Order: sequence, then C-alpha cells, then structure tokens
Amino acid sequence: MPSSRSFPSRPRRRTALLAPCLLALVAVLLVACGSRVKAGSVDEGLGNATGGTAAATTAATGGTGQTSANMVGTMPSPCGPGHATGATDKGVTPTTIKIGVISDKNGIGGITVPTVGIQGSMQAFVAYCNSLGGVRGRKLQLVTFDSKLFQENEAMKQACSSGIFALVGSGSVADDQGAQTMVDCKLVEVAGYTATYAKGLSPRLFAVIPNPGNVFPTGPATYIAKQFPDAIKKAGIVYPSTPDTAKNQAKRMEQATVPLGFKYIADTPTAPLVTNWAPIVQSLKDKGVQYLTAITTVDQTVQMLKAMKVAGFAPKVVDLAQQYYDPALASSGVAEGAYVLTNTQPFEEPNAAIDLYNQWLKKAGGGTAPTTLGVESFSAGLLFAKVAGSLGSHLTRENLITGLTKVTSWDAGGLHPSQNPGQNVANSCVLYLQVKGGKFVRAFPDKGFACNKANTAHVSGDFGKVPVEK
Repeated sequence: MPSSRSFPSRPRRRTALLAPCLLALVAVLLVACGSRVKAGSVDEGLGNATGGTAAATTAATGGTGQTSANMVGTMPSPCGPGHATGATDKGVTPTTIKIGVISDKNGIGGITVPTVGIQGSMQAFVAYCNSLGGVRGRKLQLVTFDSKLFQENEAMKQACSSGIFALVGSGSVADDQGAQTMVDCKLVEVAGYTATYAKGLSPRLFAVIPNPGNVFPTGPATYIAKQFPDAIKKAGIVYPSTPDTAKNQAKRMEQATVPLGFKYIADTPTAPLVTNWAPIVQSLKDKGVQYLTAITTVDQTVQMLKAMKVAGFAPKVVDLAQQYYDPALASSGVAEGAYVLTNTQPFEEPNAAIDLYNQWLKKAGGGTAPTTLGVESFSAGLLFAKVAGSLGSHLTRENLITGLTKVTSWDAGGLHPSQNPGQNVANSCVLYLQVKGGKFVRAFPDKGFACNKANTAHVSGDFGKVPVEK
C-alpha cells in the first residue's frame, strides 16, 4: 500500500567499519522473524490488528492536520505547569528534576554508532516537556553519559555519583556490565530499550518495550510457520561468532522457534566483520536453505545480499529485524521484497505522535536523525513524566517504582503498540514493512499492529547473571 510520507532522511551509517562490540547492539534488536506475508491478512493465533494511525492523527489534531503540543497522538501530554513542592529526593528540588541518559554516543575511532540517536531524542524530549512547564512545574535537567560500547559500567558509576534522580531513555550495547551497579546505587531506570538478558530482567528497571531475556517473541515466527511450512524446515541463521550477545540471541531464537516447526540446517557463525561473503553464501545455497535470517549490521547484510544475487541464491523467506529499518537497506538495490519488523510506528505513515517526535528532534535534537530507538527513548521520557507528575510533591525513587509498576498499558499516544512495562511483559505485537521500489511500505497488518499475548515463548539457558537488589 502506498505511503503518504517518505522515511526521514539521514546519513548512511558506517557500521561495516565498526569493531565487533557494535554487533551486540544489532543482536539485541533482533526481535523475531520477518517473512513474505500477504498484506492485510491476520492469521489465527497472531491476533487482530490494533492501534490505527488515523485515530492517532485525528485525536491530536482535531482534524486540522496541525500537531498540538498539548497532545501526544491520542494521549494528553504528561508535561505541564503545576505546584509540586519540596526537595523530595536526590536530584529533585522545588523547581527542577535532574535525570540522566546513558547511551553509546561514540564508536571506535570516532565513528558514529546507531545509538547516538538516543541522546538526541532525550534532548528533544526534555526541550518539549520544559516548553510546556516541565513535570508539574519542575523543569527537567538532562545529564548525558557516553557508555562508549565497552564502558557501560564506568558510565553507570558516573551516573550513580552525579546526583541525578533517575535514568530515562537509556540504551547501550553492553548494558549488562552496569546492571548490578545501577541496582546497588538505588537508581531507577525508565529505559528506551534493553539489550542483554541480565539488564532486561533487572530490578528497578522499566522498559517501554520490555525485552525480558527469558522470553522470546514468537508472533512473526508463528506467522511464517503457517505461511511457509516447508521453508522453515530448511532454516538458516547467520551471526557473528563474537560477542556472546549475538550468539545468545541466536540460541534464544532457535530454542523458541524449533517448537513451531523450524529446523535449522545452517547455524552459521561468522567472523565479526566479513570481507568475503561468497563462501558463506555458497554454503547456505549448497545446504538448500529456504528461510534465512541474519544477526549483523545493515552494511554487512547488504554485502551478503549482493553475494546472494551473484550466486543465484534466493531463499523463499528472508527475515530481517528492526535494525534493518534503515534507508541504507531499502536503497541498496539488492533488498527488493525483503521484509523488516518494526517495534514502533512507521515513519512513512501519518501519525501525530511521530510528528511531534520529529518536530522536537529538529528543534532540539542537535541534528539527530529519527530512529526507532530514538522513538523508544522519547516514549520513555513521556512515561517518566506521566508517573513522576502523578506523584507531585511526593516524588521519590521508591514512589516512582511503585507508580511505574502500576503502568500495565502504555503506547505513548501511538508511538508504538500498547505494552506492559509495569510487569515487564514481553512484546507480543507484529508489524511488517516491505522494501518496494527502494522504499519501506506497510506489508502486515493493514493498520496498527497484530498483537496476541500468546505470541511469546519462555527460553532457558546460561545467558547472563541477573542483578540482585541487596
């Protein structure tokens, strides 16, 4: 179906030059499986489509097409004036709330990494919220911390000693490194996303799109199993041999999908950065792989797809996850027909909540390009503001935890499907995009997201040590 807007322009990421540690980010963004699906169909077991874009736009604009700052899509803004009083906890004064955000701002040798969008999106949120009066009259002050891929624990130690009230919108590749440190210093975190098994199950943490490591979302795989029962019996998965995060994600996916009928005839670890895809592609072709998924960077996957075209290897199903929602893939010339999952509302479609995000990102994001991770961080800011605002003059870390625990339905006004951050329930919603004519278009469902609580599976294994609150 045609889209009404183009994907926000942004520079091509130079991910192919990054050190192996960046691949962990790619691994954790693999949510489930993509497939060749029939547009608009909803299979039994996947759930009905929910959350249309038209409603979000109309509610926020009154039918005028102009975004209202006092609405975030379908939701009244949680930011605004008020009369909250008192220095109720560390980082809180009668007039301010100091919050922090941790993200991988820089890559190796100064190369920009995809997570740079997190910091800019939080800067945009703080500017937006303060423009309305802050949180019950208290203005937000943002402190940023760069986890630099391998320095998450150092960044967390800085956050612990910085005097901030809470972490909001954070997301780092090696977030397990600082997980116990955060719990020990009694911080509270409203995360944009979590990457690792340990972080996703941490106490004192709430993610707007929960990613508990012991649960894997199987909605897309369920759909594939019904649409391509033969192809999944000849499945192949490609992932870097290091770091462990990528391997763990691959193993979690295999464990969760084998009961659905998937048979992995090609479990293929590769070098962290492949320079010659031809032998790998030939091996996949020789084994007769008909369903293929990959855990790697966009640039590496484009190189793999090019090698597949040269080798005449065309599996029936190519599965690409959220990190591939990137114009570099769509415009590559070798991804036509590929399907990509997204956890957030597509940028190509009219949606007032996305419009508000884009508007403030341009105003205060420091040149940051729109990304799905950025949208999740903006959502985290909204969730924090809603709960913190409800506490007013009783804003403490422990009261914040109590308030967040009660939030069992959260879509940030239409930025993403409804989630249950309070109980850390894994995402069970599906939205496929397809590359057509060098652009992303909606493939499934016709509108909103296809959601079903049954679309998750528990997995077990040695995937990391979960922090313990002492």
